[in-house]
Amino acid sequence: MQKARKSFLFWTFNIAITLGVHLTAADLPRHTSYYRLYSLIDELASYGLIDVNSAVKPYGSRWMQQQLHAVATHTEKFQVLPQRLRREVEYQLEEFALEGGRLPESKLVLGKNAHNSIALWPPEYNYRDSVFQASIRPILGMHLTMNDRGSIDQRWFGASLHSYIGKYVALYGSLRDISHTGDGLLSRPGYLNNEPGFEYTQ
Repeated sequence: MQKARKSFLFWTFNIAITLGVHLTAADLPRHTSYYRLYSLIDELASYGLIDVNSAVKPYGSRWMQQQLHAVATHTEKFQVLPQRLRREVEYQLEEFALEGGRLPESKLVLGKNAHNSIALWPPEYNYRDSVFQASIRPILGMHLTMNDRGSIDQRWFGASLHSYIGKYVALYGSLRDISHTGDGLLSRPGYLNNEPGFEYTQ
């Protein structure tokens, strides 16, 4: 019995050490539908400023923040870029402020202290302390399709959440209510919509 217990403890210890060595920080992927962000990453790679494995997407938020930060802080590399790309790098660094260890700067702030910020432009709530970070943003949008035979509009609203708890836990949530209205066949209940990520509602 004593030998079995020692063997169990030995293997438990070895597995724990092995897992501990291979654990990496959790990261939130950014969906590939963020064309503006992925185009920026590709452009920076074409300038030779960052190395990208474009066969493996989506990229992680922390990885993208690190790449953008490395470009922005390397003065010689940053000055090579056209002004449009420099502005885009600065804008995206604000989008990844929580991953960079700070609260984002906003143009129209309702309230801000050391741990919280509430902004109207861009609309978001951010929280950050030594263990927990979170960002909640509203989602609002519309697609409108029109021709001689009528129109179809698709509207959606909801919220998205990005959060990190410690170093090894990352949470993402996105809740959207989407509806179709209009004269065309695609707005009728018998047709499924062709948009990814949600069910058809009327």
